This record gives sequence, C-alpha cells and structure tokens, in this order.
Amino acid sequence: MRPIALFLIPILTACLQQGSYSGTIIDGLTGNPRADLVVVASSDGATDMTCKVKEGTTDATGTFTISQLCGDTSYTLKVKDETLLVEGSLTTPGAEAVTGQILKTWRAPSGDGIQILSNDGLTPMRTFTDVKYETKIDDPTMKVAYPYVKPTGKVPTVNPGDYFIISGKGNLERLSWRPLISDPEKRTFVDGSITDHMWVGTRFISDTQWEPVTVQVDVSKVKVVKAEDREVHYIAHDALPEGRYALFGDKDNRMFIVDFGKSFAPAKEEAAAE
Repeated sequence: MRPIALFLIPILTACLQQGSYSGTIIDGLTGNPRADLVVVASSDGATDMTCKVKEGTTDATGTFTISQLCGDTSYTLKVKDETLLVEGSLTTPGAEAVTGQILKTWRAPSGDGIQILSNDGLTPMRTFTDVKYETKIDDPTMKVAYPYVKPTGKVPTVNPGDYFIISGKGNLERLSWRPLISDPEKRTFVDGSITDHMWVGTRFISDTQWEPVTVQVDVSKVKVVKAEDREVHYIAHDALPEGRYALFGDKDNRMFIVDFGKSFAPAKEEAAAE
C-alpha cells in the first residue's frame, strides 16, 4: 500500500494549490460586453485528468470566472466561437488567482477570407465577375480594365455602421481598391466597341481622351487587429468615399464588386431587391 500512498501525495498537493481566472469579454469594435460565451481553459501538461479542461460562461456584463485550476500546470484560454478572434493574454498559471482581465473579441472569418460585418453578423463576399481588359484602337499603349458582367443592380453594400473585413496575409498584400466609373457612351477598342459600361479606374472624357481615377483608403478608419497569429483589417463604411468599387489584384482573373456608404443600385433595382 505504501507505493500507492506515495504516488497520490504529489497529485493531492497539486490539486490543493488551486487557482482561478476571471475577466470580462467585450466587442473590440463597440466595447459592448459579450454574454453567454463559453470560455475553455485547457492544459496539455496536466498529469491529473480532472485538471485538463475547465470552463466558465460570461454573464450579461461579459464577466466570467474559471475556478479550480490546478497548480502544477498552466492553461490556454479559448472562446467557444470560431468566428470570434480574441485579443489579449490567453495563458494563465494554474496556481494563481488572476482577476480583472479584459479580453477584446473581434467577429471575423475563421480563416482567410473577405466578408461584410453588419450588426455583429458576417456575410461572405464572393467574386462578382471576370476581370477583362481592352486596348484602345487609337493608343495601343493604353489598356483599360472592366467587369465582364456590368453590375446594373444591387451589389454587397457597406452601409453606415458596417465594416468590410479582409483577413489573411495573401489577401491583404494582393488586393487593391479601384473605383468603377459608369460611362453611357460608345468606346472603340482593338477588338471592337463597347457601349454603356463601367471602367475600372478610368474616366473617359471622349473616345480619344481619358484620365485615371484612383482612390486612397482613409487608414484612420481602418482597424488593424493582430491576434492569435492572424491579421484582420476592419474597413469602416466611410474609409472610402461613397461609390461603387472593384477589388482585385493585378494578376487576378476575378473581381469583387462592392458599394461603400450606400447602395448605388438604381431605385427600381433597389426596391425590387427589398
């Protein structure tokens, strides 16, 4: 019996050295508390199976407590919601009573992606159409890009209070915002003519004169979040001037199309969509 008693002593000692972790979880964009979130504290190093996983749930004020953390190990915290990115300290020693922690959470894609955040809900963005290029017949050095399918109706819109989300290093490095310029006139190109279309970053003054149109994102209205080894950009509705935009990379074959600030669909199209 003595070997068994000696084996139990260190385990019982570790369990007597219990700690806890309490904190408050808030929405990083609004500062509002997040209620009814399950927070899991897990340990890979615990020798006692009862020490492996502990849980707590946030109340109406966003506050939670995880008790009976074992003193012989450390814990990693995780929120049970794959669409929430957590910013803050996510490790804690089991032997200490840690209090007053503030964890900011950001609604975001679970991986790399492009979405619109509205009322704390995510809507995935899908590419709208192919990127096409034409060369001007009177100036072979001038190429103009345009959407293969003209967006004549309602497209995804970043309304006041919404955010356009870009997640993932590849997306952030590759994609560029480009104004879409409506043009009702006929334009001639090497491969033929196009009438009443939209051009990417080009405004035609006449069929033989044009000017580039660019846009700058107001970086003061972009929230950059780096957490859990990820980077996510939250672009506010007024980070770009009101307008319709194409989003794609120089070597991309497809483009996203999105309205910023309000919908730019014709009134009849907007009414039909609603």
